[in-house]
Amino acid sequence: MKTKLLIIGHSKMVEHVGQIVKEEFPRVSITTMVAHPDEGNPHIDPFLFKDLDAILITNSLEWKLEFPEQIPVFLIRPSMMAFYSTLFRCLIESLEGSTYLPTWSVDFFTDQEIKKQLLKAGIPTEQFRIKEYNFQVDADELVEFHLEENTYAVITCHPGVYEKLVERNVKAYLITPTVDCLKTYFEKINKAASSTILKKPHKLQFHYQKDDSILKQIGMSGATIHRLFRLCESIGTNQITAADLAEGFSITLRSARRILTTLEDHQIAEVIGEEQINDRGRPRYIYRIHFGYLNNEIQPLSALG
Repeated sequence: MKTKLLIIGHSKMVEHVGQIVKEEFPRVSITTMVAHPDEGNPHIDPFLFKDLDAILITNSLEWKLEFPEQIPVFLIRPSMMAFYSTLFRCLIESLEGSTYLPTWSVDFFTDQEIKKQLLKAGIPTEQFRIKEYNFQVDADELVEFHLEENTYAVITCHPGVYEKLVERNVKAYLITPTVDCLKTYFEKINKAASSTILKKPHKLQFHYQKDDSILKQIGMSGATIHRLFRLCESIGTNQITAADLAEGFSITLRSARRILTTLEDHQIAEVIGEEQINDRGRPRYIYRIHFGYLNNEIQPLSALG
């Protein structure tokens, strides 16, 4: 029996993912829905949700959508593997008939992470202008960044930015998910499709527009919240200590405690226990982060335990 999947997103992303699914995942039956950035919030025919096993969002959307509670929803995030794949294509084209390494303008999740990975690969970071990307960043802001300086090409996570740059005859590459990346998602989709435990209500908002009302109250940037979500996602839980945060953010323990205390003051984090590493020193508080309170600030992938 085939897994029935609805793919929603920008036309280029939907086409790319849909083609991979058809070639690599024959047991998956797909229906597609293309997001048009200039159109308003769409009316979705309830028939689209009939007998679906899962919904796959290929990129952040400026729509606000609600999905039936019994259908698991997954949002594809650009990965380092996808970035490397795109960079490799870009390098091959740029070095044809050339003896020098050109410069690129890039938007990706964190500039620190991408620089670290480039250094590991032996690629000089000075060849890259990097803009930190998150799902709330404005498309025009990214376009402006990429046009500030003359570079060989742009590598972007944002399909809308890619489209605008191409319209201006700028050489641009869109970071798209690889086959291996999609395999990871389909493992999750197959697991969710066969489990009633994982099927929880989804009232998620996918959008580009900044909604910083809660962040203003907290006094914390959207980038910090996004990095915290990514950190929890990487360790597989939304339960975290100040030591975990300090190591993940490369900040002092004092700064990490301040972040968690601030979140606790606004009921976004709660202390759920303590751990004692040794007989000396004070115990570490274990915090649970309630990302559900921040649906307008971050983009959830799947529920963290």
